[in-house]
Amino acid sequence: MKKALLFMYVFFIFSSIFSINVDGFYKSIDLVNESMGKVFFNFTNNKNNNILVSFEDPIKSNNIQIEYIQEFYLSPHESREVEFNITNIDNIQGNDYIIIPVSVKEYFSEKIKVFQYTFPIVIKASFFERTNIVADLEIQFGEPFISGEYNSGVFFPIELVNKSIWEIELWGSIILYSLENNQLVFQKDFPKEQSITLFPNTKKGKDLFFEKYLEPGKYKIRIEIHYGYKDFFENIHIYEKEFNITSNLYSDRKELNLKTNVDYMYVNIPKTMSSREYITTPQESSFKIINNDILDMQLDILTEVSSSTFNPERMVDNEKFLIVPQKQFILESSKYKDIEVIADFRRANLIEMNGEYFTNILLFAHSKGEENLQKRIELPFIFDFGDNIYNIDSSTKIEDVNSLNAFYDEVDLSFEIQNKGNSSVYVSTTIKKWNSTTNRQVGKDITVGELNYLIPGDNIEFFTQLDVELGIDKIFVKFSYFKGSNPNELLDIQTHIIDLN
Repeated sequence: MKKALLFMYVFFIFSSIFSINVDGFYKSIDLVNESMGKVFFNFTNNKNNNILVSFEDPIKSNNIQIEYIQEFYLSPHESREVEFNITNIDNIQGNDYIIIPVSVKEYFSEKIKVFQYTFPIVIKASFFERTNIVADLEIQFGEPFISGEYNSGVFFPIELVNKSIWEIELWGSIILYSLENNQLVFQKDFPKEQSITLFPNTKKGKDLFFEKYLEPGKYKIRIEIHYGYKDFFENIHIYEKEFNITSNLYSDRKELNLKTNVDYMYVNIPKTMSSREYITTPQESSFKIINNDILDMQLDILTEVSSSTFNPERMVDNEKFLIVPQKQFILESSKYKDIEVIADFRRANLIEMNGEYFTNILLFAHSKGEENLQKRIELPFIFDFGDNIYNIDSSTKIEDVNSLNAFYDEVDLSFEIQNKGNSSVYVSTTIKKWNSTTNRQVGKDITVGELNYLIPGDNIEFFTQLDVELGIDKIFVKFSYFKGSNPNELLDIQTHIIDLN
């Protein structure tokens, strides 16, 4: 079942590169106090050749009977609705999944076959009796553990087991108490709008993450799960367990659990023209340092740092322009401290400072007491002096083309983006495949890589491979640029057209 659903998902993504479109590869029907129902699928030939569509024997449970037409022809761009009649022979309640393999043959004429492929469609048929719905949910709670390298914190492994014949949706809350002082440690809510689905007789595991290390002692977890299916039924399952946290949990950790409330600091520096020159005023900003550890720590804030990450021409001299009033202090376990930073550019040559400038400050922590644990955090600062220039240069080209078969080529593409402005940007890259004969896009937009962040002077190059099917003669590459200070604000779109002919 899982393999069929995965294949269905993959085919859904790439469906429009083939000769047929389906209005849905997965459909469901809910039958309340009924044993018969109908489901309809619409098939469309999106090519200029005739195709033959045939249905193979379904994969289903023995109590389900399904009837449908065996095969039919579609002329170019013709559509047809196909009816599937479902009968629950034994009137057995529950969710049943019917997988029907669909075979498609494409012809230059009715006698010359040129291409053939198969994909599944899936029907979920749910049979209910309003007065006789019983679902069984089991909750299993494992031993807490801490992460090895990345997220410092405690993980609580939880497994949800659906032991019933029903597909169920789950939501609810998880609450952790300290039995040492009867205080709430944390509460995590999972609203119904973000419910997860659990198929019949399956289980799903999840590691619940808590960013703080817990003091050794006794704790109690309470898991309250609501579960149901649409508006047909809803139940609640409550699970409670007491457990101990010991110091052995932290014996293998490599560093302190220290965080900041921000990933970077963005500071606007106002400039005003006086009678002789530009002037400005000191700008105060602050961030939080949070001790999520069970140990107290000594904190040092170092401003005498440089970073090869930034363009040297746009690096700020911290000693001249950055003031941190308190650079050394003790931060107790489970406490936080607001760190004040003053950016004072009154002695800078403001007439030459436009756009964004950059620097880092280093937060260095080491544990108090016998344990020798440390933590280093580099916090970037971005200073915006206004008069921002967003100037992006982009290019793309074909590096290589390899023929896979008579119907597909593999095209290697390279992309280059350079930030020639004075301010940072985010860049997203998408690709469209185009058939000029039909004047239509083939398939959906393809996102290439992740959202890239470019500071002034940055130059990035990346590559992708694209499977291009017969009939596609153009590739549209779209670069979308967003403000570095606001990734939701679109600045510009640049489009390149690659002619495959």
